[in-house]
Amino acid sequence: MLDNDIVLAQQIVSGKYSNYDDSKVYHDNSFIYKFSNEMISYYQKYLENRKKALIITASGDQILNSILSGTYDITSCDISRFPKYFFELKKAAILSLTKDEYFDFFLKDDCYDDILNDDLYDKIRENLKEENKEFWDGLFQFFEGGEIYNSQLFSHEIITPYTVISRNNYMKDDNYEKLQQQIKKANVNHKVGDIRDILLTDNNKYDLVNLSSIIYFYRGNYKELLKNIKLNEKGIILSYLFDNKRKRKYEEIFFEGEFTLDYLTPNDCALVYKKVK
Repeated sequence: MLDNDIVLAQQIVSGKYSNYDDSKVYHDNSFIYKFSNEMISYYQKYLENRKKALIITASGDQILNSILSGTYDITSCDISRFPKYFFELKKAAILSLTKDEYFDFFLKDDCYDDILNDDLYDKIRENLKEENKEFWDGLFQFFEGGEIYNSQLFSHEIITPYTVISRNNYMKDDNYEKLQQQIKKANVNHKVGDIRDILLTDNNKYDLVNLSSIIYFYRGNYKELLKNIKLNEKGIILSYLFDNKRKRKYEEIFFEGEFTLDYLTPNDCALVYKKVK
């Protein structure tokens, strides 16, 4: 599996293979988000006091902010095979780099071609577990960081230091240094596949399930999906909504007492699901 992932990533970065699929945005080879496009800092309150969590991997930022809030038992899942490697790269970077170096490695806005530079990667790789080290070595040995970051392996949204800091509490004030200590306590178990298939064999009960914005792409009855997830008492499921028209649509479908819409900004809100006895 690892060897296949490395070869496929190499082919995507080199342009020999396209991982774009006109029929669906997300699939087993789809791109990695560099940073979250959600205002996680605005719903950070829902991440507090959660011992056990199931979180969509995506950019890894949802996981990092949960660890900052004290969640150390985490199952991450994603339909794509690649995001787990990127989370582990971010984790190793946090353990290896100062906050300024972390910004330089992932977010050097004045020189995008010099991003993911080799010197900083050499520091990071010392904190990568063997499987993740093999994956990233398999790319850095053949490509420059800018080639990797600007390829189809990653999303191409516009990112600035301001947006990253505003969305992520782990990048604010002294929280990065706090996260450097807390991430050592965290156990993140990665699963790859369709969320429905993962839940079929998952007997865990969770205090938090963060489904990000998969509500937009889920093919099936989303409400039934939520009801089938096992929660501990006072456990919650978070779904992220982006625009007003869709918020009104989901408000009509879900507003039955166990669903709450928390309007975070004029354009964004969190759909919070709690099971009722």
